[in-house]
Amino acid sequence: MGDIYRNAKKALACIGKDIDGGAEDVAGLVHDISKMISKYNSIADMPILAADNTLFDDPRWKALATLMKCPWFTRPWVVQEVGLAKDPRVLYGVVEFSYRDLMRLAIWTDRCASNLDPRAGISFFTIHRDWLDWSEDWRKTADYPDLTFLDLLNHARWLSCFDPRDHIYAYLGHPLARSEDGRGLIVGPRLSD
Repeated sequence: MGDIYRNAKKALACIGKDIDGGAEDVAGLVHDISKMISKYNSIADMPILAADNTLFDDPRWKALATLMKCPWFTRPWVVQEVGLAKDPRVLYGVVEFSYRDLMRLAIWTDRCASNLDPRAGISFFTIHRDWLDWSEDWRKTADYPDLTFLDLLNHARWLSCFDPRDHIYAYLGHPLARSEDGRGLIVGPRLSD
């Protein structure tokens, strides 16, 4: 399954219906924050916003809070799908925007706008934010390049799995799941006796 997403030109993450009519607001906010981030070498170079910054008053944050409550974000297999895809796109209602830009917004929020969570009720999940890139070169862009496969499983432990084996199988597409020589997996399915 991982090869399908790894080789796809584009993958759509179908989040669900736009229940509050805020999908356009979310896409606009993601675009605006992405544009702001692009003016810096990295998010780490960006200033931390003061608690009274007017950006926190933007009404679009409410629409983003609604998006982040969608059940899609609690499914284990989607992490692999968007992590492996070259161009993962969010389809929220009929509105499409970059999944990676959404997660960069999440990283920016965590680092530079921590007052946003208590003010707007927006929180992002570590499994999506910190495991954004599943390419072979993931360590070059990762905020935490020393993480291990066990860390990945730990960050994903709370996701909703119908089959308990999916707590491992859903993450076998990550490069950390492969042996050092890259030819096999460090864990695999147990065959019945």
